[in-house]
Amino acid sequence: MSDNRAATVAVIEDEDKFLALKKVLDETGFFHVLERRFSESNKTKDKFLIAIKPNFMFMYSKNDISTYTDPELVEYLIDRIHKQGFSNIVVVEAQSTYGNYFKNREVRKVAEYIGYSEKNYRIIDLTEESVSYEFGGRLGTHPVGPTWKDADFRISFAKNKTHTFCYYTLTIKNVYGALAMQNKLKEYHTKREIYWPAIEMLKHFPVHYGLIDAYISADGQFGIFADRYPNLTKTIIGGENLIAVDWVGAKKMGIDPMASRYMKLAVAAFGMPEINWIGDRTEYTSWRNVKSELVETVDRIEELYSFSNTLFMAINDMDPYFIPKRRTLFIKLLRRLFKPIRDLIMRERVDINSLRLMELDPNKEVRIFKQVFLIKAERTRVYRYFLENFEVLLPETLQITRKVTPGPVRVGTRYTAIPNFLTRPMVNVEITSIKEGEELVYGYLEGSPFSGRNSIVFKDNSLGTDIEVALHYQIIGIASWFGWYLLGGKRFHKRLVVEGFRNLKVLLEEKN
Repeated sequence: MSDNRAATVAVIEDEDKFLALKKVLDETGFFHVLERRFSESNKTKDKFLIAIKPNFMFMYSKNDISTYTDPELVEYLIDRIHKQGFSNIVVVEAQSTYGNYFKNREVRKVAEYIGYSEKNYRIIDLTEESVSYEFGGRLGTHPVGPTWKDADFRISFAKNKTHTFCYYTLTIKNVYGALAMQNKLKEYHTKREIYWPAIEMLKHFPVHYGLIDAYISADGQFGIFADRYPNLTKTIIGGENLIAVDWVGAKKMGIDPMASRYMKLAVAAFGMPEINWIGDRTEYTSWRNVKSELVETVDRIEELYSFSNTLFMAINDMDPYFIPKRRTLFIKLLRRLFKPIRDLIMRERVDINSLRLMELDPNKEVRIFKQVFLIKAERTRVYRYFLENFEVLLPETLQITRKVTPGPVRVGTRYTAIPNFLTRPMVNVEITSIKEGEELVYGYLEGSPFSGRNSIVFKDNSLGTDIEVALHYQIIGIASWFGWYLLGGKRFHKRLVVEGFRNLKVLLEEKN
């Protein structure tokens, strides 16, 4: 990573993830880099070992691909390499701390579960094959996977995620995952720190190319663990120099790259390259970075292994395929106590089309929250503009709204929304009634913080149009009640409605 050439990094955004990856490989001369390294090896193509290190050992559910490198993208890369005549290709990973708490967390089992086929390549578990290696210095004699150690060409294919411990995790942090010891919480977080061992790995076993799968990304305070509503960034980033790739990746997140101690140590060890940035330079829309207070807090907590290990047992969840290991009565009670927090962090993405409407319970009190607005424009025109622009009335800095059902807006059309509120709840709704020019009603689906309906009624006024918004609701669960009443959720909801109709008014004025 420390030569004098300008480091080219390509950033390609495209609806087609395979086309985006192809463009990155082409723009950065990936196959020229590969062929150059091959020509220096004096080996035949069937002996030239190519090791690809994706990020998938911290995945928890197949329904949340924002937490692991897309296997389809990895296999697309392998197919491209194989077509060039290279046949000695491996996908490598090392076991993670999740193996402390769940069964079936060996590399091969996780890889097979998420869809790796081993067509034209092999899966290697760096933990199972590890041997002692003399690193010297602080790391001393330490286990390493010989496949990674002996590879002629190494690729770090990272996932685009925020990280509670280090702000962000990209291609350099991904190399940390190649460290062979399974109980990383104990061996690295507690005993050694997580940063400098990864830099030692890079010193001894250089990585020749870096890729970031930023097609579906995990942001927010707990992106390393899960993302209840992934950021659809639809981007692939790549280049020969990992520092340059991660620098660009962090800039896309809107964060100072040097916030990460991985980056600070890497720059100190290898130098800061000149970067030739090709492609999109805009920051990701509505990207949420980890707060420094949280990073500082977990940095202190991880030093206390017994506490942090117990906390991990309490807050982590997995797909049923990953069977929990034996839990003591204390851990079972702790998990019950921590369930609201676990649900907040680990909740999976769901198929919104499979959710049912949450009807009001006739045996419980129904609360009503009304707001009234006046827009000085003809009623049918106001109604039409509202319907046509329903999805975009709120800026994504306040709420991300996505229309799930294709086609024109009609009864049965579904939307999903994530308000940019402290708890970032997922709100799923379905339009249940439309009276042309007069009224629109939508109901709340499973997984939303409350049941009930929201009605928007349009009435003629001598000055224009009166709009009455009436939320009929019942709060679901303690966590939702806490967020709605104590954390300001109700006030934030009011703000969203006000902002939405203010933007509708501006839109109508612009069209005059």
